Amino acid sequence: MKKTLYGEDLAVDIEATIDAIQNILELDENYVAEFQRTIDTYLSTHLFIAFVLSSILSIILAYALSPFKYWTWFFTGVFVFYIVAVGQIEKVFVKKRIEAKKDIYLSYPREREKLIDMLRMASSVPEAYWHVQALQIMRLYVINGRADTIKEAINLLEHEIRVDQQLQSLRNIEKQLAKPQVGYFIEF
Repeated sequence: MKKTLYGEDLAVDIEATIDAIQNILELDENYVAEFQRTIDTYLSTHLFIAFVLSSILSIILAYALSPFKYWTWFFTGVFVFYIVAVGQIEKVFVKKRIEAKKDIYLSYPREREKLIDMLRMASSVPEAYWHVQALQIMRLYVINGRADTIKEAINLLEHEIRVDQQLQSLRNIEKQLAKPQVGYFIEF
């Protein structure tokens, strides 16, 4: 059972929870960026170069060898072959890059789970409230003296969320009422 924290200790605990959550989010971003770099193929560059070269050669040869109209088809075939070949080669390279960084990809879930387990044991904030914005608001409640315990901070947060939702609903109703009502009028 975790010890109930009050006041400044609670604010410090919430701040530590915010830092831990931000570390987890940063780990997630780094993993996605690393994976994207690995998957990133340079196929678009190859396609652009092949398209430009093929177009230039086709135009030059079409004018130079105008009786031989099959040259355009030949270079179109070369262009298509180049695209397919580069695509297949890139698949092999991507597989090799993924295999080379396999340890990084396998260590990520373990590292993330380790951070989450440490957070579960150390933080007094329930997991359902592990959102940076919610934690920052609860920390302000504690610092400003509006809440003394995590339970009070959570209840205050939930209450303000409900009030905000109700106000938004009232604004939506007000917008609906402000719209001109189009209807059928019956004249007698």
